[in-house]
Amino acid sequence: PMILLFNDYSPRNGFLDLILFGEKFKAIRLSEVNDINPPTKTEWGYDGQFYAQIALDPLIIRDDTVHALDNAVYRTRRVGLPFLAFLLGAGKPLWVLQVYALLHFVFCAILLLMLYHYVGFRHSRDFLLAVSILWSSGTLASLSLALPDLPAVTLSILAAFLIAKRNIAASCLGFAALCKETAILSFPLFLWPEKKENIKLRQFFLPCLIMILPFAAWLFYIHLKIHCGAVGGINNFAFPFFELIHKFAIEIGLLFRGFPFTGMADASCEMVCLLSLLAQSLYLIGKPRLHSPFWRMGIGFAVLLYLLGSAVWVNQFTYSRVLLPLTVCFNFLIHKYERNRSYKVWYFIGNIGMLWMCVNTVYMAVIHLRAGL
Repeated sequence: PMILLFNDYSPRNGFLDLILFGEKFKAIRLSEVNDINPPTKTEWGYDGQFYAQIALDPLIIRDDTVHALDNAVYRTRRVGLPFLAFLLGAGKPLWVLQVYALLHFVFCAILLLMLYHYVGFRHSRDFLLAVSILWSSGTLASLSLALPDLPAVTLSILAAFLIAKRNIAASCLGFAALCKETAILSFPLFLWPEKKENIKLRQFFLPCLIMILPFAAWLFYIHLKIHCGAVGGINNFAFPFFELIHKFAIEIGLLFRGFPFTGMADASCEMVCLLSLLAQSLYLIGKPRLHSPFWRMGIGFAVLLYLLGSAVWVNQFTYSRVLLPLTVCFNFLIHKYERNRSYKVWYFIGNIGMLWMCVNTVYMAVIHLRAGL
């Protein structure tokens, strides 16, 4: 993660290179952004540019904020991180954008501290757990593209660790849902008590309100403010198994097509990543552990894998981020329950496909360093 931070820092722009603004959206983006004139190195940029602009007007008071977004209803649902950036940046546009870019790395540091506090780094498997989470494709994609996946997952993990403090844990999950709505799949954390814990039905009521009410109220608010846009994104979901099988067919076709070699290499990386995620999903489905908070947090994402649509299966930048909670929960579960050879086999199969972006990040850092010399 620190390599990404180093690569994208410049004395002139600070950390704004982490937000990929696109040339195509320059004409419609907020005037404050154009006044700052952040680096615009690609034609289309990436989704982080929209969340960064929401951070300049998190309550969507201005009409030009809606016009600056590619899908206003869809983007504004993820207000948690932009709103936090707005507060920490004191509403000043340049500060807000810099804070938004850096917040993802702050959450990465929080996640590392949580691992140190709750797991410790006493054994080799503890370090392997940290590597599998912090250096996975999903984590690195979230950091490098300034997207809310990692912050949402970090808050969900904190909720799992604090499950005994139910209201605090529910607050973490509620904010996670405001960062990214798929965090609601982690709400089953509260649907099963811990071992030897006798919780009455009424004790579930307040945590459920804390989790659901802020997100529901925000959805109601933005649907009053904005009356256009696809509610669930475009082609994000599909008939079970259909797009997953289609994705495998595409990558197998590229492999058998032969040259160019780069195309074969990319297809191989995609295939291995898909197989690793499939192994993670099958592990959670095949070994149900209702009393484990990480199983309850991850099982929804294990099922989600089979329902994702073509827009998500474009490349592992996308689907590894969406399924990052699955990767995290899988690794926590094998860390706790698997031993000796079983642990090694599951760790290898479940994580070998997640390391491509780590290798690629190091490679790009070397190129960047050589260019600077």
